[in-house]
Amino acid sequence: EYTVGVWPTLMFNDPASKIIEKHQGQVTQGMLDRFMSDLVDEYDEKGLIQRSELTFNLEKEKEL
Repeated sequence: EYTVGVWPTLMFNDPASKIIEKHQGQVTQGMLDRFMSDLVDEYDEKGLIQRSELTFNLEKEKEL
């Protein structure tokens, strides 16, 4: 559904899962860090980021 024509392609969603940005092609870590930092700042100011601990249950750790 996203029409990826170049590798790599990065899709960015807002906290409501709406696509807000699409980047095609190479990106440096510095560029990505700045972009993500700006997004976190923007959505944090709006109170849309939930800062709670995430837990993950790995399939290999489940009892059979």
